[in-house]
Amino acid sequence: MPPRDERVGGSVRTMMRYARWVGLVACSLAGLGYLLIGQFNMAGLMLALAALSWINIRRKRDDRSSRG
Repeated sequence: MPPRDERVGGSVRTMMRYARWVGLVACSLAGLGYLLIGQFNMAGLMLALAALSWINIRRKRDDRSSRG
């Protein structure tokens, strides 16, 4: 695998970092909203997506810290 040039794609990486956080917040709020109105199937789906978003955020953070 060729070495990554950190100068290329920095804005894309920043935008994706914000998109991951927006996805986490949106899915969490949607899950809570569905819980409040009693739609438990959709609440479970949204909270599962929020959990996956959190896992993805943690994985990307660990990748960044291990690179230096």
